[in-house]
Amino acid sequence: NVNNINDVNLVKWVTEAQENNKYFELERSTDGRNFEAINRQNGTNGTGTQQYSFADETFTPGINYYRLKMIEIDGVYTYSKIVKVMNGSRSKADLHIIPNPVVKEFTLSAYFPERGPVMIRIIDVSGKVVKQISDNVDKGYITMQVDQLEKLKQGTYFVEIKQKDYTRKTKIVKVD
Repeated sequence: NVNNINDVNLVKWVTEAQENNKYFELERSTDGRNFEAINRQNGTNGTGTQQYSFADETFTPGINYYRLKMIEIDGVYTYSKIVKVMNGSRSKADLHIIPNPVVKEFTLSAYFPERGPVMIRIIDVSGKVVKQISDNVDKGYITMQVDQLEKLKQGTYFVEIKQKDYTRKTKIVKVD
């Protein structure tokens, strides 16, 4: 995920187990197609959770895209999903879903008034919660990926974000 905190895009990623990993290369783009490497970190092979982060202080105002290039010892590499971040003038009430309509996943960008637990719920038009995510966030503008939505039926849903008494909702359309 990517959090915008005090004019820095803080990029974080977590691994559960690493095997044959040589290093991670963090890449950034302004158009979502042409990426450049901005950071390189060696991987820690083995089991157990490993946390990585990078504070990007040189992003451009507007939209930035991030992805990880994961390089193995033998030179084979794979890419992570692309995370889109909106930087610049925004209202603290803004809640952005990209893309919308949604097929399998979306990127959520929102302002969170404090550091701590947050609940993200996807609710169908009858009021039934069809997906719920609990996470911890930092204060500020946060961007996170919401995935595994392919089993949702086509239709209209509401995305609700709640942190203590601070709640916002927006509408999404699910398509196949």
